[in-house]
Amino acid sequence: MLTKERDRLKDQIQDEDVKQKGEYDAKKRYFKETKDTVEIEMSGFASQMFELKATQQLKEALTNEISSLKVEIDQRKKEGNIEINERERGKIYAVKKLSEEMDFKVKETQANLMALNDE
Repeated sequence: MLTKERDRLKDQIQDEDVKQKGEYDAKKRYFKETKDTVEIEMSGFASQMFELKATQQLKEALTNEISSLKVEIDQRKKEGNIEINERERGKIYAVKKLSEEMDFKVKETQANLMALNDE
């Protein structure tokens, strides 16, 4: 009778061992799959971080380029305004000189006509 009880308990222990080993193997597979999934996600996050850094660096480079182009545009505007002002002054000077020459020619012509009338 003790032998039967011992055999029954032994079988029960073996069954429990098999059951626990199965549960252990199932949990081990689950954790391995979870670990693999997390590693894949981490890899994706790493590549996204790399892309984000590259995008931020590109944004910074473009911002710097835009700033330098704005400075260059402002400088060219100033130079263009200076050139326009110089041309305006030259035009005004030329018109004034032409006006003075025309006044002189008119007076000279009047004087010549007066001299002809006197003769």
